[in-house]
Amino acid sequence: MSIIPVEDDNNTQRYRLNEMENLIILSGFTIATFYKKENGVCSEAIIKKFTDRAQDIIESNRWLGGKLEKGRDKKLELVERKFDITELIAVQENDRVFAEKPRLCIDTIIKETKHLTIGNTSELIGNGKYLFKVAVTHNCSKDRFLITLSISHAIADGSTIYNLWNMFDDLATVYSLDPVRPENYEESAEQTIDKIPMGSAAQEFLFLWLLLKALWKLVFYPKPRVLCYKINTDEIERIKSAQNTRVSTNDVINSWFFNLHKFKYGEMVMNMRTRVPGCDVNKAGAYINIGQLFKKDFETPATHRKALQGMLSKQRGPFKANWSTNTGGFSTSWTGFYKDVKIEGLVQYMHCPIEDIGVLSLGPIPLCAEAFLTTFKYDENLTGLYIIDWTYGMIDYDKCKILGGRLLD
Repeated sequence: MSIIPVEDDNNTQRYRLNEMENLIILSGFTIATFYKKENGVCSEAIIKKFTDRAQDIIESNRWLGGKLEKGRDKKLELVERKFDITELIAVQENDRVFAEKPRLCIDTIIKETKHLTIGNTSELIGNGKYLFKVAVTHNCSKDRFLITLSISHAIADGSTIYNLWNMFDDLATVYSLDPVRPENYEESAEQTIDKIPMGSAAQEFLFLWLLLKALWKLVFYPKPRVLCYKINTDEIERIKSAQNTRVSTNDVINSWFFNLHKFKYGEMVMNMRTRVPGCDVNKAGAYINIGQLFKKDFETPATHRKALQGMLSKQRGPFKANWSTNTGGFSTSWTGFYKDVKIEGLVQYMHCPIEDIGVLSLGPIPLCAEAFLTTFKYDENLTGLYIIDWTYGMIDYDKCKILGGRLLD
């Protein structure tokens, strides 16, 4: 899920996407940061500084201006030609996105920023659309600002988008991320963690059943709930102290989430940077792999920690076949990528992901999974959970002790 250079022609830089990036069901994803302006600061100067910094970042990472095309072998390629950097940057006025009732509203943020976000890969192939967009939205009085970064999963992951976002800090250095995939990356990544073996006729039948179930859900089920919560730090620490080994906050959250839904199986996105030779933190692309968990693996935070260590040391097997009738839960964590981005004259008061369920409607996650969890930071010391839930009200998250109340309405 990263990009490699291919032969150049007519001064055009081409990057061939790998097998996973060729999935046309991959969606875009977006992060949003809200700021209040300090008194006495010139709003126009803030906007000018933002657009100048955005141009510098894109100029240093010109692959962001590439577009998707099918190559001679019908495989997708990211094609970088001469482009106008300003087409990737937007400045607009919108009061509605800042409305608080009493908190910022998820549905309103999604609706009001939809035209600033990147959609499914299938919508981007061969039609001249960009795969990256950065925007600043202000209210009519220009004392509140929303900065959004949106990018396609075909060329990026959480690490990539946060590396780009962190360059907007006044004290940060603008630099070039490396979009060139290390040689033999896929083979090395697959050898890095334990994976559940597939291939039996029974498992293939089960996979067909999951697809049929997913299509049924797509046609007949209502849209999922989208919720955003703070975590209850005191409860997290209490659970940690009750374990017989050292565990992380992510161990506690994943164990709670998968058990809350009574899943028999779950999947966790794992960042492969620094775990695969030649793949460092400055690599741009989708350098992720999937950690697979059974019920016994997430029974407690301690067993979740043990399973994760077993995956990375390849000492977890032998595996039993996965006979779950759904793919269960799916989790990812962006907490390790986050830094407060400080911009002179502005004070941050919210940071969150934006997942538009519309662009997810054809993706593998909502079609097969029952619930999706993104763990993120909205401050350097504060953690939030962004939940997409297809259980249609069966779970009352407001009553969960591990949660510290709604972060967004």
